Amino acid sequence: MWNKIKIYLVSLLFLVSGNILWAQEIQDSSSIYKFTVDEAINHALQYNASVKNAAIDIEIAKKTVWETTAIGLPIVSANISVVDNLDLRTTLFPDFITSSVVGINQGIFGLTPIAPIPESRTMPVQFGSQYSANWGITATQLIFSGEYIVGLQASKAYLKMSKNAMEKTKIDTREAVSQSYYNALVMDKSVELTQFTYMNMIKVLEDMQERSNSGFIEQLDVDQMQLTVNNMKSSLSSIKIYRELAHKMLKIQLGLSIKDSVVLKQNLNEIILSTDYEALLLQNFDLENFIDYKIINNQENLQKLSLKQQQSKTLPTLSAYYTFGKDAQRDSFNFFQSGDEYPWFQSSSIGLQLNIPIFASGSRYVKIQKEKLALNKITNNKFVAEESFQIQFEQNKAKLIESVDAFKNAEKNMQLSLSIKNNILAKYRQGLASSLDLAQAQNQNLQAQNTYFQKMIQLLNNKVALEKMLESKF
Repeated sequence: MWNKIKIYLVSLLFLVSGNILWAQEIQDSSSIYKFTVDEAINHALQYNASVKNAAIDIEIAKKTVWETTAIGLPIVSANISVVDNLDLRTTLFPDFITSSVVGINQGIFGLTPIAPIPESRTMPVQFGSQYSANWGITATQLIFSGEYIVGLQASKAYLKMSKNAMEKTKIDTREAVSQSYYNALVMDKSVELTQFTYMNMIKVLEDMQERSNSGFIEQLDVDQMQLTVNNMKSSLSSIKIYRELAHKMLKIQLGLSIKDSVVLKQNLNEIILSTDYEALLLQNFDLENFIDYKIINNQENLQKLSLKQQQSKTLPTLSAYYTFGKDAQRDSFNFFQSGDEYPWFQSSSIGLQLNIPIFASGSRYVKIQKEKLALNKITNNKFVAEESFQIQFEQNKAKLIESVDAFKNAEKNMQLSLSIKNNILAKYRQGLASSLDLAQAQNQNLQAQNTYFQKMIQLLNNKVALEKMLESKF
């Protein structure tokens, strides 16, 4: 039984490792908290790190929706530039001036140039001014884009996915806190009963030692009981260690510091008797309301939108724009002076831009086919999940029915073994039973106790598993 508890505690340690950092950040001053199971769950839903992160993911998804929406809203931008042309750019122009001057001199004035006319047919020319400045405003508006429409739908689907993830995180947290609470109670009770048994065995050992000293029993019987007491002491120390670990796990799940103290206000019998197992078993499983199925539906919807997005890339995109600006050129830096002698020249334009995809070498077609195949996979997995969830529900019902009967039987066996042990102990003190009989009765009682606790934790965990699928308390 203890090996199973050890495995459970180690597994739980890995499951809650994401919460350890949060627990370490809690202030050093310790506090005392008292919880019922429901109070512990409500506390965890506020302070558990996984729940907090899921809430952050929802806020991120909301920002993503707004970010995507903003793409289709008007976008306005402004620009200002000032340039100092340290060296104006030189351009080579055809040399039409030399031939014109020579022709005029010869035709009108009869003058013939003495020096030979240069053979160069180009002349270097510099245009512009030393300083230039301009400013402008541009406004753009997306009119139609299939990819934008699908992207907006996808962002909303992503938000829905985040909300479902939050719901699942809360359900998982409720389950983990419940199991941790139950396990801590079991460990507390186990320590209590083991401690009680250990003290009784010490009294028996002392009594046996006195009888051995008086010659009524052999020292071998005392040694045998001493061995049993030593083993019980070792088991008690081990149980106390795992009880401490169980309480630390619960604190981490609650979002508390391990330095805090947690008092469990409910006992095991109260929790077990508070559940109407027959009514729980009669409830029907609603697949559409099961969170894991909701998440699969979200995945399918997102994949459909991913397919639509690839298909929308074959549609044209239409946008409009408007620009307005002014610019000026100066030979000196006097852009802040006003007057007719310091003009700024205005420019503006308005237009539409239509982008039509025509040919992409088959890449768009291949991407669409890939998305269709991915959608087929999710659809197949969804069909399998529908059947699996129904089978899982039936299995959980069967496990709960079995665990209820097993727990009742273990409870009877524990009471019976305790009665047998007490009777053997009474006979031993009367000299009517041997130390071997007493040791066997003691071991039988310890085994019955271990089985009782094992069946108890199985019952509680199976109850939680079925409630999780029914969401009757989750």
